[in-house]
Amino acid sequence: MAHDTDRPVPSLHSIDSKQTEAILLELLELERERLRQAVKMEKDRNIVFPETTVIIKDIERLLGALGQTDETDSPPVQRDNQQTKAPSKGWRV
Repeated sequence: MAHDTDRPVPSLHSIDSKQTEAILLELLELERERLRQAVKMEKDRNIVFPETTVIIKDIERLLGALGQTDETDSPPVQRDNQQTKAPSKGWRV
């Protein structure tokens, strides 16, 4: 029986960053497709799904992990009658 002090042994091999990046890019494309479908469903049914926000947050996390966030693709946000940029969250769809 394992004791509470037993801990996993770290891997002797480093993680292949190219492989990790490829997986993240694949996940990002899947999430983008999910977002496209969610937006289409929202428009077709004239309803807002809370799950769409979850998909957007997943995309933001993946972009952050890939280091691909920038303000150039941020959608404009209306605040106090002023047009401003949204925070840098990688809003590419």
